[in-house]
Amino acid sequence: MQSSCESIWAEGNEKSALGVFPSPFVEYVDRGDAGWYPAWGPQPRTLAELRMRQFSWFLRSKPDWCSVLSRPVVLEQWRNTALEYHPALTADNRLSPNMINYVLGELAGYTKIRDDERGIECGCFDAIWRSDELLSDDFCGRLRAAVAVLEHEDLPRGMDGNIVNLIDPSLYSTVYGRTYASFPDPRSCGELSSPTPSEDQPEWTISTRFGWIPSDFSVNAEDGSVRLLSPYINNLHPDRHQLLYRAVEDALTAFVPMFERVLGDINQERRTPFPRNRIRTVDDNDGISCIWGEGEPALEEPDGGPLAAPAEHEFYEPLYETVPKILPEAHDRYAGELENDFTPVSLKGATIQCIIKLVNLQLTPEYPEHAGDDWHIDGMANENIVASIIYIGRGEQLIRSALPTR
Repeated sequence: MQSSCESIWAEGNEKSALGVFPSPFVEYVDRGDAGWYPAWGPQPRTLAELRMRQFSWFLRSKPDWCSVLSRPVVLEQWRNTALEYHPALTADNRLSPNMINYVLGELAGYTKIRDDERGIECGCFDAIWRSDELLSDDFCGRLRAAVAVLEHEDLPRGMDGNIVNLIDPSLYSTVYGRTYASFPDPRSCGELSSPTPSEDQPEWTISTRFGWIPSDFSVNAEDGSVRLLSPYINNLHPDRHQLLYRAVEDALTAFVPMFERVLGDINQERRTPFPRNRIRTVDDNDGISCIWGEGEPALEEPDGGPLAAPAEHEFYEPLYETVPKILPEAHDRYAGELENDFTPVSLKGATIQCIIKLVNLQLTPEYPEHAGDDWHIDGMANENIVASIIYIGRGEQLIRSALPTR
């Protein structure tokens, strides 16, 4: 958890009282679609737009990519390289000249919503932001000293042997019906009862046995500095680990601007969530129509009945390739959609609840590799987590490492 070159990633995924945010445990309502029909996520992106995003992220992953925008020769080189590569692909898989031009024009929009002072910039997809400059070398040194105390304690290891959970919210968590809590109004002490799902929440989204214990933090209304309000951080002794308490407060102070951007991206109180639509169709400038135009070809079996068996689908699949398609196309030009729609959610003056996790990954000759975690959601509906930040500290003597997000 230490380095002079750290990477920090933030992702949004649930609800908050500061706005209307989607949750993986509640049916998602896309306000941008007529009828307010429920779904389990925002409207999916077309494959064409995903290719555009991939191309954009490839360019924005280059060192000092922002400085290149003032050099037309380099931009033209990027354009020509993309144009030379994509014609070799099928029409379903290539980027059109319009798409390439839109992505290159959009790069200027990314610079306008970038925080140059903190190095905060958009990541590879909606509600993902990153920075390599957010925390100083001095902070890394203080964090090393604070974490060293934990590393000498007898702590549980992960299943693969190379993970040490220095702060694990699942250790000594709330046990409903057994854990006591102090209630301020009226002041009393009693057992915590398990939450009950609301009408729009399935029962499987709630744990009736356990829950993580968050800590309250205040965000100063003037300078955005963060201070702990709760008596302690779960699984972190307030006397023995005072240095780490200060480090957590300093880290959260640096993280607040990233949280504000993630929440701004997913806030459904905006006119439309995720409105940055880079794609139109040839016959429909306001939306994405079916690639089959008037509808998918109605293929029938020889006897005139509906096509049903998988074997028949495979038989007719080559015929689909002969049917003309209306493939998605990019807008003619980038028109400032990113900067015009950029609306962070201010956390200044707010009280936020945070759950702290600290993990030490140690690769050894016995455990030389780490495959990473399975894809997962942090917490359950009990915790109601709205955003996650991952701070990657030190990486020494690693052949290769990556943090995939989706």
